Amino acid sequence: MVAYKKHGEKGLEPKSTEPKTQPDEPSISVKERVIEVQKKTGKCALKIHWQLEKEGLKIHERTVGKILKARGLVRKYRTGKSKYKYIKAERVIYIKGDTLPD
Repeated sequence: MVAYKKHGEKGLEPKSTEPKTQPDEPSISVKERVIEVQKKTGKCALKIHWQLEKEGLKIHERTVGKILKARGLVRKYRTGKSKYKYIKAERVIYIKGDTLPD
């Protein structure tokens, strides 16, 4: 009701609940550095995190992983379910006094 009184019929239109900005998002230069290191070395997110930490750039390893995933630079390790073959053991019951088979 308040939106209708304030803005009229325009106030009744649905509005996006998505935040307009993301204050904790890493800067573009940091993202570019992560992508540059990955393309040059082919390292995983954890190793890139370590390398950037040595260079003095503080970024969480999960953030590095998210940047790589957004750019499509991660590999899918398991695409299908692994199939295993099991050997079934035969159950043999011996009665006392019987001889064991050879």
